[in-house]
Amino acid sequence: MSHRGWRKPADERSDLTPREDEVLRCLLTGASNARIARALSVEPRTVRNHLAHIYRKLRVRNRVEAVVFDWQFCSQQGGGN
Repeated sequence: MSHRGWRKPADERSDLTPREDEVLRCLLTGASNARIARALSVEPRTVRNHLAHIYRKLRVRNRVEAVVFDWQFCSQQGGGN
């Protein structure tokens, strides 16, 4: 996995909107896009759009890298999200 010169996690994690943060938290539970959409009362397409923004902001390519990023962020912050 290419880390692209890992970034400053605290700065990039804070760039997420409150809704993107909600989507990321759902993603961390292993929820599918459809399940996230139901939980947040939005369309699956909206979840895909939020995920695209999250991936861009965190500089990751997929949900696995997003989970790894969040794990690293939380371990550097000294706790859970």
